[in-house]
Amino acid sequence: MTQSETTLSPPLTRDQAAARRRQDAILDARYPGHHVAFLDEWRGDALDRRVVASAEDALEFQELLAALPPEIMDRIQLTLIPDNDSIPAPSSQLA
Repeated sequence: MTQSETTLSPPLTRDQAAARRRQDAILDARYPGHHVAFLDEWRGDALDRRVVASAEDALEFQELLAALPPEIMDRIQLTLIPDNDSIPAPSSQLA
């Protein structure tokens, strides 16, 4: 392992955490039911998130990832966004 692989990122500030939550909500709204690969770039407390691949089908997603340059693959983050229909509605009753 290299030094950069073992170094953890510093904790987020309150503003950075809010920026990440906003970007996560945007992904949820734009890509329900999709596998998504993205790059995050911080500019102070502002988060610039760029989606580099997305697909509903896992095999198609893997093919898209395989086509990415190594310098992008080293930096991407992957997620599977739940389909809006599969997220249970919040209950209004207490157990």
